[in-house]
Formats: sequence, C-alpha cells, structure tokens
Amino acid sequence: MGESFRVVAREGELEEAELASNGLRVLLLPDASVPVASLCIVYHVGSRNEAVGHTGATHLLEHLLFKGSRKFDPRQGRPVARTLERVGASFNATTWLDRTNYYETLPVEHLELAVELEADRMRYALLRADDLASELTVVRNEFERGENDPFDALLKQSFATAFREHPYHHPTIGWRADIESATIDKLRRFYDTFYHPDNATLILVGGYDREGALDLVERHLGPLPRAPHVIDQRVTAEPAQEGERRFVIRRAGEVGWVSLGWRTPEAAHPDTYPLAVLADALTGGVTGRLYQRLVETGRCMDSHAFAWQLRDPGLLQVFAALNPGVSHAEIEEAIRQEVAGIARDGLRDEELERAKVQVEAQTAYHRDSPAQIAAALAEAVAAVNWRFYLDYPHRIRAVTNEDVVRVAREVLLDDCVTAGWFVPRNGANGGARVAIGGPRPCCYTSRLSSQVVEADMPGGVRALLLPRRGQQSVHLQGSMLAGHALLDRSEWTAASLVPDMLERGTRGRDRLTIARTLEDRGIELDVSGESFNPLEVFVGGRCLARHLDLVLALAVELLRDPVFPAEELEKLRQLRLGELAHAQEDTFTRAFEAFSRLVYPPGHPHFRRDVGERRRDLESVGRDDVERAHRKLFGPASLVLALVGDFDPGEVAVRLETLLRGWAGGVAEPPEIPRTGFADATPGESRDAMPDKPNLDVLLGQPGNLRRRDEDFLPAMLGNSVLGHSTLSSRLGRRLRDSEGLTYGVISRYFGAGLVDGPWAVTMSLSPANLDRGVAFAREEIARLVHEGPDEGELSDEREATAGSYRVGLAVPSGMARELARLARHRLPVSSLDTLPDQVLAITREAVADALRRRIDPDRLSLAVAGSLVDPVSSRD
Repeated sequence: MGESFRVVAREGELEEAELASNGLRVLLLPDASVPVASLCIVYHVGSRNEAVGHTGATHLLEHLLFKGSRKFDPRQGRPVARTLERVGASFNATTWLDRTNYYETLPVEHLELAVELEADRMRYALLRADDLASELTVVRNEFERGENDPFDALLKQSFATAFREHPYHHPTIGWRADIESATIDKLRRFYDTFYHPDNATLILVGGYDREGALDLVERHLGPLPRAPHVIDQRVTAEPAQEGERRFVIRRAGEVGWVSLGWRTPEAAHPDTYPLAVLADALTGGVTGRLYQRLVETGRCMDSHAFAWQLRDPGLLQVFAALNPGVSHAEIEEAIRQEVAGIARDGLRDEELERAKVQVEAQTAYHRDSPAQIAAALAEAVAAVNWRFYLDYPHRIRAVTNEDVVRVAREVLLDDCVTAGWFVPRNGANGGARVAIGGPRPCCYTSRLSSQVVEADMPGGVRALLLPRRGQQSVHLQGSMLAGHALLDRSEWTAASLVPDMLERGTRGRDRLTIARTLEDRGIELDVSGESFNPLEVFVGGRCLARHLDLVLALAVELLRDPVFPAEELEKLRQLRLGELAHAQEDTFTRAFEAFSRLVYPPGHPHFRRDVGERRRDLESVGRDDVERAHRKLFGPASLVLALVGDFDPGEVAVRLETLLRGWAGGVAEPPEIPRTGFADATPGESRDAMPDKPNLDVLLGQPGNLRRRDEDFLPAMLGNSVLGHSTLSSRLGRRLRDSEGLTYGVISRYFGAGLVDGPWAVTMSLSPANLDRGVAFAREEIARLVHEGPDEGELSDEREATAGSYRVGLAVPSGMARELARLARHRLPVSSLDTLPDQVLAITREAVADALRRRIDPDRLSLAVAGSLVDPVSSRD
C-alpha cells in the first residue's frame, strides 16, 4: 500500500484507509468465499443539504450521473447502464436525507470497471442541458407515482410538518415547483460543491484481493483533487416543538390512514437503541402491541413503526391502514394509548426480549451477502460512522426496560407529536367530517452443484441442501403444488385463503403461540401464494443457525397439521376485504386486472375475477371450504425444499425424515393446462379512469405462451431483455425514457413463465398528456425488434448480462435457496447452477429472433390503462 494510503483504523476484518492524495475514505471488508465484489460509494450530501429553490437537486443529479461522464458517454457508445449490465452487474443509486450512494455488485474479475466508473462520474459527469430536459419528465413521472400512494403522501407531509426550519422538511425528490424550474447551471454548481473525494466514502466488500483493490482505487481515484473549498455540512437546527401539529390529506381513495410521529435524537445518540427496540415492540410482527390491538381486532389492515436513524434529530413514526368503516379518531386514540402505556409501565420481560431478538436477527439477515453488507455500512457512515455498524447488535442487546421507559417518557410527548390523516373522499373511511384540533378521545467456472446434497424424503419430498459454514443464518425456500388454480374456479377463494390460515393455528399451537415462537427468536417463516405462479404455494424463511431444528419442525407442522379456527378465518376474511378495497386504489393493480381479462378467458389460471365476485366469495366462504381445499392440495408429494446456510446436511436429512414420517398426499406433477397463445386472444382495450391519480399505469401485451421447460425459454427471455428488461438500457428504455423523456420506468416481462404460461406485457408509467405517444413508441419498438430481430452487439451484451447476473444472484443465500427450489420444482438438474451461464452465452441470434417471432405478435396487442385520464397540469392552464 506504500504511502498512497494511510490506515485510519482496523477492527477484525474491517479496515478503514485514507487516500493521501485527496482524503477519500475507503472501507475494506474482503470475503474470499464469494466470487463477486460489491462497491458502494457514499457522498455525504442529500436533501439535508438543499434549500428552497433547489430542492430535489441531489435526486436530479443521481439521475444525471447515469446519463454519462467523460469515459462513459452513451453518445460515444459506452452508456453507464449497458456497460454494467453486459458483465451481469446489479447496480443502482439511491438518494436519502443525509446521503447519496451509487453501488455495483459484479463478478470480481470486473471490479475495475466499477472503480473506473465511480471515479469518472465523481468529477467528470457531463451534465448536459438536453439530458436534463428529458430527465425532468422522467422525474416528474416519478414524483406523480409517489403522489398516487397514500403512504408516500403521508410520509412526505409528516416530515414537512414536523420540521419547519431544518431541511428534513424537504422531500428527497424535491418540491414540484423546484423540480420543474431546475436548470443545468444550478445543478452543476451543486455538483461542484459536494461531489469530491474528501466528501465521499468508498466501500468494498467481497472476494477481491486487498492489494489489487487498493491499487485500482489509487490508479482511478487517486488523481482526483480535493474540493477547492471547505464543504460546509452545517444546517439550520430545528427548534424545540412547542405543541401538537396536525394535517389532513383528503383525496380520492378507498382506505384511510393514520400517522403519528415524534421527534427523536440523532442516530449517534445512545437513545437510538432503545427507540429501535420500542418501535419493534409496537409493530414487530403478530405479537406487536399495535398488531394485537389494531389488526387482530379487525380495525386495521396493518401497522408499521419506524425509528429513523439520521445524522440530525429525526422522527419515530407509526402508520396504520384502516379497514373500511373504522374512524381515524378511534385508531389515533388507540395508538396514543399504547404509546402512553409503554411510557407508564414499560414492556413486559418477554416483550423486551422478543423485540431485542428481532432487531438482532434482522441486523444479521441484512448482512448475508456482500451487497447487503456494503449497503448497511453505507447507512452507518452516512448517519454516524462505521463503528455504528459494528456496535449495533451489542448495543441493542444491552437495552433495558428502564431505557425504553425513559426514552418513551422523554420522546413520546403530546407536545412533540405530529399527527396526520389520509382521508379518502369516496372510500369507506371518508364519510365523516374531519375536525383538526387537540388529541381525540378516540466466465468464471464454479462448482456449486458439487456442494449440493440431494435427498429424497418420506412421502415424496425432495430436499436440496447447500451447507455454508461460518454463515450465521440459514435460508429456507420451498414450493408446493398447492395453488388455487389446481381446483375448480368455485374453490379459488377457499384455496387462496389456505396459506394465510396455516399460521393461525395447528393441532399443537394456537396463533399467538406460533407468533411468539417465531418472534421470540427473530425467526421469519412464511407460507404464501404468488399470483404469477397460480399452481404453487411458497414456503420461505430464515433463522439464526441455532434455531434451524425448530424452524424445520414448525414449517412441517404448519403445512401438515393446521386446524383452521373459525374465529381466525373471520379475522382473515375482514383483512382480505380491506385489502381488496385498498387494491382498488392502486393504478397498476387496476390496469393489470383489466389486462388479464382482455387476454384470458374466464377460468384460466391467470384470469383475474372482478372485484364483485371476489368480494361475494370472501363473504360466503366457510371454514369447511378452506379445510377441504387444504385436504385436496397439501401433501408431501407436492413439496420441494431447499436450505442454504450453516448446518450439517446429514443432520438436517435425519431431522426431516423424522418430521415427515407418516404424512401422505399431494401430487408430484401438475395437471396439463392448455396453453394460450396470442392467436387465441382477441386484442382489446381498457381505460379505467381513477380520480386524483396523476400517474397512469399502462400495460401493452398479450398471452405469453412460455414455460420454464420450453426449449426456447432462454432465447425468449433474452429477446425480452433486449426489448425491455431494463429501463436504463433496453430498447424501450432508450426510446421512451432517454430519447423521448416520457416515463420514469418502462419494462417488458413475462408475468409467469413457470409451470403454466402467463401474460407478456410492456408496463410503463406515463402522464395523461404522454399516454398516446408513449403507447405508439412502444408499439414501434416491439414491431421493429420482432420483424428485424436483435443486432449481434446488443444480444452479446444481454448474454453477458444474463450470465453474470445469474452468478451475482447466487452469491445471496436467499437467491441460491430460491434457485435450488426452482430447479427442483421444474425437474431441472442441479448442475444448471454451473452450466446455465455457458448455455446462455451459446445462444445464437437466430434462436432469439425465432423465439421472438413465435412468442410476440405486434399486431395483436391489448392495452390497459388506469389512472387520471386528464393531465392535471393541462387542466390548470
């Protein structure tokens, strides 16, 4: 390392060094066990550093730094996104209150590419006026997407009301007027103020060589100069709040929301840890106080608490989504009472221990892969420093009940609360008038497959076990042939309720006992259906390695021995009815459901029944119907199971054999379901007008007719990738976002290409004024690709991208477990873990062109649109 770097500190494997030439801080955490590297560069600038007139500058620059730099200029044939995607990198950037970060995870042999890119755009971003002009439309579209969501609207207004002088008042995306008045000169001045090596931290995690990595950093980042001036990070301090603050958002919608927020100390303050425990005790799972009080009683669909950890004093916030017919005042008062109860009496011993374990487990889960570790380190250095990352689990473990009571009494005060209501005009919560006032009385060659142990278990269960010694956790993924589409349409609703009912009581444990068993240990275990895989039910979970025996026992118990308590079915019924109402506010859901009815006949697994039919079925379904559906669908022959983590495969196999003995039923193979191709569907159109939804969601497509075991599955997926896999680099993205500036996001995808073929569609968000142009341009790009096929250059990029991203995905334990379960379900060899990248690289242009012609007919596309069909800006002119 010579004199180029100065070692600042070292603790365990984590090392901090400083580049002598310019003050860049570098965090190094090598891990030789993975073939990928994650790079994350954190700039200590966020919306905290903005002022009125240029709010949203950090976010706009985030967009523009993907538009090109000196060495990575799309006009010179080297666009940022495409260059990264062609090596299979996972990458993006995020802007938050205190920081902006740019990150890449990629095969380790391509680490230099990421270092070179971040060095180049640190000081040599092109920041062109025409790029800003096109990106402003994109960002406006992103802004409107946020305006569609009641939660996002409440979050933004909560901060704006709680903070009046500190710049946390401003939303990260900026205020609309500032976005629309942004100029390239303003943004360049902002860039030249903050984007320098001595205002950044570079984080490197993964399987790189330390000396080689430091040499790359010195070579590419060393020549960059320090900032020409001292970067002033001071901001206006927020004065003490001297009374309750309230606001109401009244818009079209179906579901009401309540938010309560209290001012909290900065992340570096010792109270950060008891506040995190307090937030988890309120809403951390089924046993959380607010879940028990609001959700279990049928008054709310869900509740969440967030103790934001920021560089300056922030907020602890509670959000609750109301079920139809429940008053905002009633829910606000219930939240206040629970908070006051903690301040008065503290937590019970078991509550405190459960909350601490859950925070501890979540922290461990978020450190399972190089990308997650880099992201966690980035948040730590943005809010405090890297020691915050190392110390966090121990500081949580040390929290006492006295700490929780003290912070509750000091922080959760009526004079420091900001209360907000989202009141839907036309929804079930919107009838009452709102009174505002005081408190309511209310080509690397891997050998992964050789490490996998395959085992056939009693009853037909197939298990795939991949040990990873030294990893603190175990990840479980499974699939059962137990989806609703295996039954008659009249039984779909009953079958869809089965997964959620499994955790609500078994022969050995009631619902609260199950929840406590999981939450006391920080275990995550879930059984769920997935709408794009209507033949399957999925089992997923993760735990600390010491709890694996218990997790296996509980997973089998849930699948095998549920009892379907009538009172729990009634709770679930009310929850689903509320969710059904809530879903009708979502523009994408409305558009997708209409689209499915355009391209599939009634009774098809991918046909979405209308809201009225689903509501009637929910209201009439009984316990016997649900139990009968479980009896028909669930059995060991239907189950494949994959485990990745710290365990002994032999011990796990013996444990599973014991747990599964005596269980029978299920089916090993799905029934034959007829295919639906574009020739089987008559093209149609649906335009669903929704008030107060300034962003339109648009789907343009047809039946996909593609299944995982089809010979042309990989060529068809590559063809779709060329067209629209990535908003940043695909043909659709380059045309609609980069060239035309019409959308924040446009992609194309197969919605289900597994055991049964699902629809294929282009999805995009557009303003009403851009709807017709956006759809026309999308049709042009689809037709051009189908008729001409991909060119060799872009196909070569997609082959490399797909092969590389497959490898990157396998570096994440949950991703590996998911892929093993997928291979087992589709009867594909485990050797695919090693061979699939080479298969992808060998696919020819002719094979892709042929697959596109077979799967897509540009003249037979259906269109579905949902949102406000009148442009809000035009209507004001």
